[in-house]
Amino acid sequence: MVSFLLNAIPGAIVAPEGIILEIVPAKPEWIPMDVISSIGHKETAVIVSKMLGREVPLSRISTPVMKPGDVNWAALYQGPRLPEGATELPEGATLRFYRVAAMRGTDWPCIRGNHANCAGIHGTVSEFGTTADVFTCPCPHHDRKE
Repeated sequence: MVSFLLNAIPGAIVAPEGIILEIVPAKPEWIPMDVISSIGHKETAVIVSKMLGREVPLSRISTPVMKPGDVNWAALYQGPRLPEGATELPEGATLRFYRVAAMRGTDWPCIRGNHANCAGIHGTVSEFGTTADVFTCPCPHHDRKE
């Protein structure tokens, strides 16, 4: 299966009829060796290359619409605008990796009627030592107030 490494979540990956995207933290070593770079910012490509320990080329290609079962990867930067020629993250900036998976609505545990799993989609992601709101539960069978 072809997967792409993104530096943003582009609208182009969303089909006109919509799709559910599960976006969860990922470790750099989980990024497949054969991932296709779709990183369109030179400085971001340089920094991601250093973080992954392999070349990730600048590549301003269009990423195809995701279908259920597709998986892409994202290196998402948060911080001030990267200065031209940057090879390191500025102070206070972060670049985190995520797994971006496309799902059908029926892939969500509570839509299948298993409400016991609803609480399991929120909480601490222990490998990263942070609390991550993995995705918002759209279950029509109960009202979530969080």
